[in-house]
Amino acid sequence: MLTLLRSAIANLTTSIEPHTPIMFGLPLLLATLIGCNDDPSAVGDGLIGGDLEARVLTIPAEEITFTSGIAAVSNSSSELNEAVLVGSSDDGTMAHGLLSIVTDASRLQGVTPSDILDARLRLRTLSYRYQDGSPTTSFDVVAFDGTFGSTEQFSSGLVDRLDAGEVLASYSQGLPDTANVSIQLDATAAADFLSGYLRLDTIVGSDGNQTVQRNVLKSIGLRARTGGGTIGSFLGATSREFADSLLPALIVTLADTVLTLEIGVSNWVAKAPDDFQTGAGVPAVMGGAPIRTLVKFSVDSIPLDALILQAELTLTAEEDSEMVGTSDQIDNTILLVAGDNPIGSTDQLASYPTSFGARFIPGFREALDSTQLVDEFRFPGLNTPITEWLKYRRTGGTSGFANNGLIIALGRSLPDLESASVDRVRFYGSDGPIDKRPRLVITYAVPVESSQ
Repeated sequence: MLTLLRSAIANLTTSIEPHTPIMFGLPLLLATLIGCNDDPSAVGDGLIGGDLEARVLTIPAEEITFTSGIAAVSNSSSELNEAVLVGSSDDGTMAHGLLSIVTDASRLQGVTPSDILDARLRLRTLSYRYQDGSPTTSFDVVAFDGTFGSTEQFSSGLVDRLDAGEVLASYSQGLPDTANVSIQLDATAAADFLSGYLRLDTIVGSDGNQTVQRNVLKSIGLRARTGGGTIGSFLGATSREFADSLLPALIVTLADTVLTLEIGVSNWVAKAPDDFQTGAGVPAVMGGAPIRTLVKFSVDSIPLDALILQAELTLTAEEDSEMVGTSDQIDNTILLVAGDNPIGSTDQLASYPTSFGARFIPGFREALDSTQLVDEFRFPGLNTPITEWLKYRRTGGTSGFANNGLIIALGRSLPDLESASVDRVRFYGSDGPIDKRPRLVITYAVPVESSQ
């Protein structure tokens, strides 16, 4: 990855003023390129031949724009998320869980309360907790009309449906660590739900063949209640191999049998506290909602034939803005390359160039000591997207991709923060203290004769 050349540039540019040129001869560049696997024409056309000049471009903080907001991405099990969060905290953070039964329980059509000897919702706790207030997690298990989408968000429409749902059970106590929780349901309410949550329709095709179509009419909600101070986490539906006894399910005991109704789809939605500001000029990220930030800057001053050697964005967390649960500190942040119309599209803050996909650039935080991380978040891998932006301009749009900015988000790989936590942090913007404002430094090389 041109590591040797980039290292040489980095070592030499640490003591020079921005935009001061450094001269490199052709032998040094060729020796470096021969020793790596990169195709030079793929990363910087026109660089082979003559001396090179390295330049350092520092983009001022006021020329970097930020827009934060809710991203149209999912916490659903269909997106390989395994967690379902529920509860409320005293600071105003709130999460509701959403569950859908996929088991065909036609036997329960017309079931009455007297038929049900016992009905329980089985959930398995996960280790994540977010606490501001008491250690109690409080929620109602409700049956609400309709289904929920894979990109469901915390909205007034969804909250209204949850509020109108029939209460099957209530839970209000501390959650045990990684253990099964069995919540007994009211028999009358459970019978009402079980006899009407699913409708089977017979569809006759044009060829005369009949198929049975399942229509889910009601879902199960874990509706957060005020009064508890802790948001807890449960194992949701998952494609990974778990023992059946650990997976979420509704277990119904009848006189002659026990039916285990599998929760096949899960999701959850979250709301940030009212004082967690987002919007134009406010770089911020949060799990659950989730909140992401679009960062944009121009690279038009960089010559089209430049070879990007290194590029790094540094952000500093606002004082006292980092709020986390049992994940302790935020150590999994990423940058995604933004696709077309990243703010206005239905895929807001979740649209990527087809040629780049949802690949990400990892962020890093250095250790302050054995227990704490520094306030700076570094993203040192901007070489590739900037190279692609230049290629797009150089080829008139036939290669590379347009500069639509970058998206800052919490990571979804282990540890999963964006879809399995309500952790959050705000960063200083261009109006912050001078030493804490965003910093973007790009080092590149061009042929000496480059006139752009």
